[in-house]
Amino acid sequence: MDRGQDANVTCESEGVTTTMLQWKKATNAGEAPVPDSMVTIVKDKSTNRVRAILKITNARKKDSSFYKCTMTVSGQAKYKMARIFVDGRI
Repeated sequence: MDRGQDANVTCESEGVTTTMLQWKKATNAGEAPVPDSMVTIVKDKSTNRVRAILKITNARKKDSSFYKCTMTVSGQAKYKMARIFVDGRI
């Protein structure tokens, strides 16, 4: 993506009554939680669907990284990885 653009990455689960979704960003020191202001949680109780939408607005070079969405159900975790690359050119 180009610098200054916006992007959304969605992680979702369906059919499970209790699901926890959490986005983390890979850093040199390990994984760091993504600020709550960058994540929107959408729950649809009729289908037991939960979505965690990672929103990157006005992308900057420092947003470039691997992002990991972890889904935890009944104490067991699975994850999905997404790579965001922000091109520093205008």
